[in-house]
Amino acid sequence: MTSLAAQVDGARDYTELFRLVKRLVEARLGRSRAGIMLGLAPLGLSPGGFLGGYFVVGSNAIVLNRDVLGYVRLNAPDHHNAYAFHVLLHEYLHTLGWFSEDDVRPLAHTLSVEALGEDHPATLIASAMLPGAEGGRAPAFFRKLVYPSFGWAPAARPEIEIVKGFDPDATPYIG
Repeated sequence: MTSLAAQVDGARDYTELFRLVKRLVEARLGRSRAGIMLGLAPLGLSPGGFLGGYFVVGSNAIVLNRDVLGYVRLNAPDHHNAYAFHVLLHEYLHTLGWFSEDDVRPLAHTLSVEALGEDHPATLIASAMLPGAEGGRAPAFFRKLVYPSFGWAPAARPEIEIVKGFDPDATPYIG
């Protein structure tokens, strides 16, 4: 059986990464939620910090920052899957009812350490997000990742592209 770290590194798309996130969370925390939608939106980048994604409270939607995903794919392709895994894990935990960043950041870090190991890039990114962390060993770019406060919404309605078939485990086959 392939390790979870190897599966994260070898995942072909966000659907595959999310399936790994869901399996990890269900195995470790005994919680799951079906029918999650993923949207990709241009939420921008700035030298001072960038928003990786957000959960639309009261919905089943996670929105990831397409600009950051594209930047990582171009400039740090070996970290793309790790970064996407981290943000999907973080936002999925929000969908399960953990709304406080003070709860979600350490929980995402603990899950990453246990499942991927201390040295996996997703764990290093999660480490950089812990309260009081100064970035640790995560590449400098990821230290600028910020999370919105509970209930945050963008100032202007972004153009959101919905990823079709994102949570296929939630869709029963009808034949």
